[in-house]
Amino acid sequence: MKKFKDLVYDYNDIVVALLIVVIAGAVISWRIGSIVEYPKYLASIHAGENGDSWLDDLDLNPVDTEDGLNENPDEIVVDPSGEQGDPDGSGQENGEPDGEGGQGGSVDVSGPFKTKSDATFTVPAGVTGSKIAQLLADAHLVESSDAFLTAISKANAETRLKAGTFTIPAGSTADDVVKILTK
Repeated sequence: MKKFKDLVYDYNDIVVALLIVVIAGAVISWRIGSIVEYPKYLASIHAGENGDSWLDDLDLNPVDTEDGLNENPDEIVVDPSGEQGDPDGSGQENGEPDGEGGQGGSVDVSGPFKTKSDATFTVPAGVTGSKIAQLLADAHLVESSDAFLTAISKANAETRLKAGTFTIPAGSTADDVVKILTK
């Protein structure tokens, strides 16, 4: 009995390796016809000669959207109260002075951009930082999307922006907005 155990222990690795080779050989010989025909099958698909009509129903072309993302624009809400925006289409918000003797006094462009009034801003889930920057710029909550992206980089907050509804207080800078959106 001891000799049998020694024989099994000495040769079990060889037996397992031979078993694997036999199984692989059996699978290859069973599927050899399909393996040999596969390059011809691929060539027929490429030439459009294949009869697999279910493949023809698939639309594999990428869908281009305005911002490169497939997101639902109905989910993007910027100040649902309707107080933000450009009501008269002049490029100025809420009757701001245009710097050319328009309404009000002079425009201070020397300091950093600050929001004019409190605003509510909603960040939908799954939106990129560049999309958030564009939405903030469109809502006149930051000077530009580049200013917000710079503030994100400066704060090392690329991965910490959160989805949700935020209140942006009057007088906020791009740095302040980044802090609010990362809380």
